[in-house]
Amino acid sequence: MRVKSDRSFVLYIILCVVTLGIYGLIFWHNYVKDVNIVCAGDGRHTNGLLVAILLSIITLGIYYWIWIYGMQTRLQDTAYTYRIGGVSSGGSVLLWYIVGVLLFCIGPFIALYKQIDSMNRVADAYNTMSMRGMRGGMQINNYYY
Repeated sequence: MRVKSDRSFVLYIILCVVTLGIYGLIFWHNYVKDVNIVCAGDGRHTNGLLVAILLSIITLGIYYWIWIYGMQTRLQDTAYTYRIGGVSSGGSVLLWYIVGVLLFCIGPFIALYKQIDSMNRVADAYNTMSMRGMRGGMQINNYYY
């Protein structure tokens, strides 16, 4: 199964503004589905958008940060398995979201860019491995791919 590996940060921002945020809900729904596909071998599962929204309401927003951190950490761990670099850590993204807001409110945009870029890198590696009939980190004939 192929996953989307060409998500655009600029297009995300434009479509969220034009659709008054509706595109953002669709984007994150599909993003989480793809995270669960590309990270399937790690034994973890990222909750969907609806669960994240409900738990964030119940926990007064705290769960949202846990959700973001967990998703990005899964992507970083999977990137390591696929032997690709340049994927931001969950802590880095979380810091940009929380502390970066003090930098003229651009921190969350940087965090969002890092998330989209990380997913594109991991999804591209996943698609490449899928085309070859293997998954990242799986040992085949005593070699790691």
